[in-house]
Amino acid sequence: MHNLSFQRGFFMRKNSLAQKIRNNKRVILYEFLPPLATLSLRDVAVSLSMFSDRLKKFPVDAVNIPEVREETRGGVRSAKQIIKLEPRIVYKRLKKYCDADVIINRPIVYSPWSEQFSWLWETYHTYGAKNFVFVGGESSKVTYPGISVGEAAKKVTSELKNDFPEILVGGIIIPTRKNEVARIVHKIDMGIEFFTTQILFETTAIKKLLLQLWDECKKTKRKPKMIFLSFAPATTVKDIELLQWLGVTIPQKTIKQLQTGWIGMGWRSIAICESLLYDILQFVKKEKITIPIGLNVEHVSRHNFELSFLLLKELSEGYVSL
Repeated sequence: MHNLSFQRGFFMRKNSLAQKIRNNKRVILYEFLPPLATLSLRDVAVSLSMFSDRLKKFPVDAVNIPEVREETRGGVRSAKQIIKLEPRIVYKRLKKYCDADVIINRPIVYSPWSEQFSWLWETYHTYGAKNFVFVGGESSKVTYPGISVGEAAKKVTSELKNDFPEILVGGIIIPTRKNEVARIVHKIDMGIEFFTTQILFETTAIKKLLLQLWDECKKTKRKPKMIFLSFAPATTVKDIELLQWLGVTIPQKTIKQLQTGWIGMGWRSIAICESLLYDILQFVKKEKITIPIGLNVEHVSRHNFELSFLLLKELSEGYVSL
């Protein structure tokens, strides 16, 4: 489809993140929200330089950059929607300050495949990005102009493999979504090689999903793919409202635990996340589930950026030790 020589630069280098994930190594991601599109180049540079310096102090294997879109989901959002830099622009500028692997999230259904292919070709070959998370639409009731996550994954990992020889494609897991195990299995068959969960504030749904998925993999002799458990701190009532608006399940007892006390909600949220991670890892061990588990830490809001690194420190220590 396109002719390109891979004899130069990064095109000759192996995808190190793909190798870690495919070999079931322990992998830690940090999900970094793109800066505001209205920031000056200097402000962006200062922010990314500081972020890179901080990142080097932690055992992070890759930076996961979501694409922030105007959403139309139901309910009232507690914060005004703002325009963020495109993830591949953040990737390009971040590369000036650190050599960490980067994952770019791409909502794949919102434009026709011809446009998505052009975007992927340019992002892969011009920007040098090799790792992606393909994201679906907000609602199964909506007909989107693009192809599905699974169809897009099959194209780039199979039909167009020569165009994207080192690509790694991931997907999203929503533990509470109906028929999620069947969705995961289908995406695996279409070429998805890892998954990141929705932010977790309870363990019932994800433990049930892991057990059902493991049973399905054993029954069908499929090789399970790595699942990154996602966590984020919450320091204000607005954080809780935002997470709920995004579809995160937060039990009422957890909300009460977060809000009890005059100060310290952020610390309590970290303690809750530690407990959740330990519970899941112990469950996987007890049930002899050999689905590889990764860790993904997010900050969700700008005011939680610093606290997210304390969460990263605490969770990464527990994740590596178990």
